[in-house]
Amino acid sequence: MASISITACSFYLRKKNSRTTRDVYNLNDSFTITTEDGEVKSYFDYSIIFKEFFESHTMIQIDETKQQSFQCEYKNNPIVDNEVYKVYCAKIHSGDYGSSSEIINLNTKEIKYKKSVDDIDVKPFFIFIVIPKDNDKIKVQKGMLIFQNIGPYGIKTITTAKMQDYFSNNFGISIQCNCIAPKLFIEKVKKKNKLNKICLIKNYKSNDKADNLSKGYGTEVRVLSNLDLSEKQFEKLMESIKYASGGKYNLFEFERILYHNAKIQVNIGEHVKTINVHNIDRLSIVEEVPDDIKSINGHPDKIKLINYVKNTIDDYLNEMVL
Repeated sequence: MASISITACSFYLRKKNSRTTRDVYNLNDSFTITTEDGEVKSYFDYSIIFKEFFESHTMIQIDETKQQSFQCEYKNNPIVDNEVYKVYCAKIHSGDYGSSSEIINLNTKEIKYKKSVDDIDVKPFFIFIVIPKDNDKIKVQKGMLIFQNIGPYGIKTITTAKMQDYFSNNFGISIQCNCIAPKLFIEKVKKKNKLNKICLIKNYKSNDKADNLSKGYGTEVRVLSNLDLSEKQFEKLMESIKYASGGKYNLFEFERILYHNAKIQVNIGEHVKTINVHNIDRLSIVEEVPDDIKSINGHPDKIKLINYVKNTIDDYLNEMVL
């Protein structure tokens, strides 16, 4: 069976077409909008825009350009509402079409079904919306999105794209997704078997003028693969990655040499990704969930997945800057 994993990212909401932090909204504030018909609508907080998004997509929708389907199944009440945060859960049904294939029985090796180009291979996925609550010190501007994946299949891209369109058209709001915390991302890949390759980049100018005649000369690239590092070397490497990810002008140090940039190739879930250490704040965290959460049909047991996500949320919120 395919593995079950979750993809987690932080999000904030901002005024449509704005690029300033002044237009980022406090998630727990009330707000009003005026519709095209001149009707003024009042809302208790910004969780309502997610609920209305789910409710407006209960009928199957087809994206003919991307050849994908999208449909939401949603119940109104939050599944968690404690002193620290609220969590809303929906089930997304999504799949691809546009190519034919044969469905073969694993045991008999016989063809059970021939899929045509018009057949949609729809799979169910869970999504969790986490809205932290304000306290005496913090007016919360960042929430969390957690997407469930099946093997290489997921719904983060299509869901956030549809959210962007819906929020923009109906509320004049844009949504921006980022990494929950660079430090936490590094902790999730902090295993030797997840790190495949390091590409170290140094801006370098030769003292020989003949070397500088051609355009673009001046960058030295060093690639390290098939890594066999001691525990001490690996820890030192992780510290360098952590430091460099803290700011775009922070240099990456390896073997007492400073590099202007570095890229790491890592295994994330069932994918191999090359990551610029200065762009970690734009990434999502992907982690596999325990096998006992998986049902006999290959999909997660909802109750077990919810309990696992609850514990994960607590870990993530401890690292997030709200």
